[in-house]
Amino acid sequence: MHEWTSTKSKVITDKVPLAGKMADRAAQDAASNSALENIEVAISECEKRVKTYKDETERTLRICAKLNSYVSQNALMASSDADEIKRMLENRIAAFESLSADEGSSDLKQMLSQYNGYLGEEMSYRYTASDVQELIQELYTLPMNGSDLKEAMEVEETARRKFTEAKREANPVIHLAGFCGRFISKFK
Repeated sequence: MHEWTSTKSKVITDKVPLAGKMADRAAQDAASNSALENIEVAISECEKRVKTYKDETERTLRICAKLNSYVSQNALMASSDADEIKRMLENRIAAFESLSADEGSSDLKQMLSQYNGYLGEEMSYRYTASDVQELIQELYTLPMNGSDLKEAMEVEETARRKFTEAKREANPVIHLAGFCGRFISKFK
């Protein structure tokens, strides 16, 4: 025996719980991927900044060694007296060691060693006053600290100029060379 049946199709618009869970999971995955991408971008930016700081530190140490070489070759002072960088690094190393901060101390020791190496290289080269101006301008172009260095030097120069002007006003120089010459010639 054969029986006839009819089938009727009906569209159901209700959400199926399993499909909803899958959509929520996809949204969570997308949010998680976005957060992960943000973290990766932040890490990349930090790594770039650390690299820039390291490069800038190396350039600064090298330029300071060149400037120190110029000062020791052209000034009337011993190079050990003029070497503020070396003294500052040694003082900071001592401070870190007194605090038992090995990581900071070792970084500073590495910088001091690097600086001493640059000093050794640069002492044989003769720098001129124009070289010094170029080196100073190079310091001002450093991406992280150049503008701060330039501003500090401008403040220093302004203070020095004001002090010199105030000293000149307080102790005026009287030019008596012509008068003294005529006065002395009368007594001969």
